[in-house]
Amino acid sequence: MVRFIDNGVILNFESARNLYFWLGERLQEMESVEKAKAAMNFPVKDSEITH
Repeated sequence: MVRFIDNGVILNFESARNLYFWLGERLQEMESVEKAKAAMNFPVKDSEITH
């Protein structure tokens, strides 16, 4: 069975900006981890994120 749920998020300007900032920080952290893995020659396992 496949279900499709269409929804949306309504944010005020301040909340949207805070979310944007927070996501940017998480992306930078993920990029740093990926660079460190590449530098240490860790094998990539189907690009799975485990946490």
